[in-house]
Amino acid sequence: KGFGHMEWPFVISLPHSSGRIPESLRPAYALSDEEIRESTDLGTQEIFGPLPAMAVLSARWSRLVVDLNRGPREGGPKGIIAQVDYNGRVVYHPGRIPDDRELERRVKAYYRPHHHHFEEVLDSRGAAILFDCHSLTRVGPPEAPDSGGRRKDIILGNNGDYQGEADPSLGKTTCPADKLHLIKESFINEGAVQCGFCTPGMIISAQALLKKNPKANIRDIKEALSGNICRCTGYEKIIVAVKKCVKK
Repeated sequence: KGFGHMEWPFVISLPHSSGRIPESLRPAYALSDEEIRESTDLGTQEIFGPLPAMAVLSARWSRLVVDLNRGPREGGPKGIIAQVDYNGRVVYHPGRIPDDRELERRVKAYYRPHHHHFEEVLDSRGAAILFDCHSLTRVGPPEAPDSGGRRKDIILGNNGDYQGEADPSLGKTTCPADKLHLIKESFINEGAVQCGFCTPGMIISAQALLKKNPKANIRDIKEALSGNICRCTGYEKIIVAVKKCVKK
């Protein structure tokens, strides 16, 4: 089912959705094409791209060119220009690690244009919510904080700790923890999560709806979720889960 003219007041960011490396830079990389692809958030474009957002801001280049989710001066092995990937593999051939001059060039050519566009969209279109969307491998890779651990199918984050509570070392939370828990528990309790493929889009659409219309009725909910295709639940449990969030 199509979205028609419906548009929700949120912006979706997909900072690691590309696996492309500029041809002029490719000879410096020690990784194979498949290894470079492993640093891509696979499926994010397919899952989040069709949602009726004001804008979907996708990365043009791989995070191994510049990581759009890092600060422009953030150094270290996994800084704005990663020297080691999350599998512990060296990214560049010996003697080809980008120096400060190359860092500045990449920031100017690849990083700042993306962020300037990002700021223009947020400033000009009245967005109410920004979603930073990613995908993860099933098991944490060697260089990840959760190395070797089995990961959840769906993760809702708000820049807080593992429970969504504020952590001074991380800064301010981007969404109250109680709202994250409310949506999560409602989806679980109503059996609205099965294979998990459609759940991120469903939750993003539900959150946007509830922010815009806290008293949404069944018709509003169905319209908000209409562009998300689910082949497991038959939609009814998902609709009930969102309706219970309205009641609370």
